[in-house]
Amino acid sequence: MNTKEFVTAEEAASMLSMSVNAFRIFVYRYGSRVKKVRLGKRKMLYLRASLVALLQEA
Repeated sequence: MNTKEFVTAEEAASMLSMSVNAFRIFVYRYGSRVKKVRLGKRKMLYLRASLVALLQEA
């Protein structure tokens, strides 16, 4: 697992030019197409490639 492949919600939100809350709503709606990895009870990482692929579809 390469850590550069995964981003946190804050990093993904800044990459997509939206707020963190808007990004979490985005993931809630399209979560089945976004690859996620849970670290511990609360920390969630998102695969950067799946986010980019989802944006290219839209």
